[in-house]
Amino acid sequence: MRNKTLALAFVLYLLVAVMSVVPNAHAGTKQTITLAALDGGNASGSVVVTPANRGATLTLTVSGLTPNAVHSLWQLMDVASTPFVVDPVLGLAVVTDHNLGTLSSVIPVSPVSADNAGYKGGTGLDPNGFVTDSKGTATVTIKLNYDITMLGTAPVVLAPQTQTVQVEPATGLGPCTASAGSVFQSLIDSGYARQYDTSQSAPSFQLKDGKYRAKLIRGTTVNLIVVEHLDGLTHGHLPGVMADVIGCGDHLGKLIGVVAH
Repeated sequence: MRNKTLALAFVLYLLVAVMSVVPNAHAGTKQTITLAALDGGNASGSVVVTPANRGATLTLTVSGLTPNAVHSLWQLMDVASTPFVVDPVLGLAVVTDHNLGTLSSVIPVSPVSADNAGYKGGTGLDPNGFVTDSKGTATVTIKLNYDITMLGTAPVVLAPQTQTVQVEPATGLGPCTASAGSVFQSLIDSGYARQYDTSQSAPSFQLKDGKYRAKLIRGTTVNLIVVEHLDGLTHGHLPGVMADVIGCGDHLGKLIGVVAH
């Protein structure tokens, strides 16, 4: 069930990416990204990206979303470009560590937050999360220590940690019902993929990117996506299980926009 859940989620995100990539654009410059409704509703928004000092400040403005609800902002990766390849067995996106040639299972989305931001492990709102007001609007500022308008800068997220739940999809959008025989995998959290080099004689093969920092595997952002968390909880470095993919889950895609490069 876990592989099926991940595969279905990947297919949806991949289709969105294929339809939305813009090949001719301008990297490293200020841009305004228009967000359109994914579900055909009246929600709308924009993200102003202001690059500076090899980072970027993002100002997100949204309206028409569910009032007083938990949402979060995500970046969809270009899985057709390095470091991504397709696993020949599962057909899922994986990444190659260019130092080793080994493959690591990953997901095609990453949170819009600084790569050194602190996550709450389910005990609070994560750095890419926000709550709409009573009118379904919100304005959020997020500062990144990388520039999403540049190629190969966004940290890639490993395949998620899961927890087995005895539920199954029900008729309709998003609901789950108890099922004693089910081994449904709830997606809990994850972390960033790291780089290694076995040619070193150091005590560890893990590469560093400064003091106390691991060197991360990075990809290219093609879309920004706003999701609504039906359970009122953010899920760390991944959005959770998309309810409108398998008919049972904890979040819905609400808005999407294209990042120019």
